[in-house]
Amino acid sequence: MTMGQHHFFFSLRWKLAILFGCVFLILHSVFSYVMYLEAKENFAAERRNVETSHINVAKALMEDSYAILEQFAELLSLIDDFPVHEKHPQHQVLTALDENWPQWQLSWGMENVAYFDKQSVRVRNWGSELITSDAPVKQVLQNEAPAHLVFCSDSCFLQAIIPLKRKSETVGAFSVIRSLADVLIKYQRATAADIGVLIAQGMDAKNGSAASQPVFKLSGMTAPEKNKPVFDYIASQHALTKFFGHSKTLELGDSVYEIIVFPIHSSAKTCLPNSYK
Repeated sequence: MTMGQHHFFFSLRWKLAILFGCVFLILHSVFSYVMYLEAKENFAAERRNVETSHINVAKALMEDSYAILEQFAELLSLIDDFPVHEKHPQHQVLTALDENWPQWQLSWGMENVAYFDKQSVRVRNWGSELITSDAPVKQVLQNEAPAHLVFCSDSCFLQAIIPLKRKSETVGAFSVIRSLADVLIKYQRATAADIGVLIAQGMDAKNGSAASQPVFKLSGMTAPEKNKPVFDYIASQHALTKFFGHSKTLELGDSVYEIIVFPIHSSAKTCLPNSYK
């Protein structure tokens, strides 16, 4: 044997040890990767369940609030002896509202109640002057079916318009309105997540593009001092349509936000940011 030459020899025991070690390492790597994929899928499924739960909470709170509006309107309609033959009637229900409005407003959380005759003319109004259009009332009187609306100015409100019938004849309609703020606060308490209301404002072509994008106005939200900058960033950097029905994660500062936009009413969409440090 020539000096300086080195030959390595592994006994059968070492060869088996190396073989089993490699097999174990491969199996461990595969097992770890499978566990990683399973954990990732479980996390995604859990987030989807939370997302669905939050959406259901928002919609349930909206339905409950509309139910309160309808119950109040039905209570008014049950007041007896409502005459329909006088040209300028002093209805018993209107008198009852005059006498009890402060108490009913506080008890039921109402912002405004208005009574319309069968020609959709506003006869009387109680509370804040909020109604900007009588067109929905005409539609309700024509269809003889209740209508639910969301409208926003500086704040957002829920409106229910209920037709009033006497002897199978529609003789007028009540519009009852309450603030949407109560729904937003209850949502935050129930989910520990923040929520805001987006109202469509028309279409706009950005950056000279021929394709128009819907424009939304943020009309109400929880914790505005924290979430308004988040919305401003999203609106300036992303098309909000990207978040319709699909949650996306954004990093802003030292926080991570999960954002989804979903409809709570035909005239409104809701932006739902969840914040994680």
